[in-house]
Amino acid sequence: VLDAQHWVMGASWKKNDFTANVDAFYKTVNGLTRYVRFNQSEESVYKGEGYSLGVDVFLKRDFNANTIWISYSLAQAKERFSYFVQDDYRRAPHDQRHELKVAGLMRFLKHFHFSAAYVYGSGFPLYANYLSEEYTEPDYSRLDVALFYRLMRGDVKAQAGTSLLNALNHYNVKY
Repeated sequence: VLDAQHWVMGASWKKNDFTANVDAFYKTVNGLTRYVRFNQSEESVYKGEGYSLGVDVFLKRDFNANTIWISYSLAQAKERFSYFVQDDYRRAPHDQRHELKVAGLMRFLKHFHFSAAYVYGSGFPLYANYLSEEYTEPDYSRLDVALFYRLMRGDVKAQAGTSLLNALNHYNVKY
């Protein structure tokens, strides 16, 4: 059974059409489980623990019927299991140190809306195997775009649109 404790401290400021938010966090978790198969004859379930800490910054600006925002996260996630070669914490599979997101929603010609969102992450550690301390860290990059039409006539409200995910066709590691 997972047992986690979260500590979060944040501040937010809003004036007119501008919003700013900063959050710092520290999280611990006990009761992590992992099934490990080292070879065909050796496998087991291990219990572990972990922690994460970081800071998130968010800025948003509204103007007319449009919105643009940017966010940045600086974080660290580590874990420890008894099968690790050294009895120390190491980067968790979901540890991504930096992530930057930019998004916008624009209205034009009254009923048409265009949105775009770009995400860049410094990547997740990909260990060669369960015992390895060495890893590669390919970055994560994705651009999503969408165009839709909103129809509002009397009691009829409808919308139709199309979207393109990962428009730049960047190869990304996903969990």
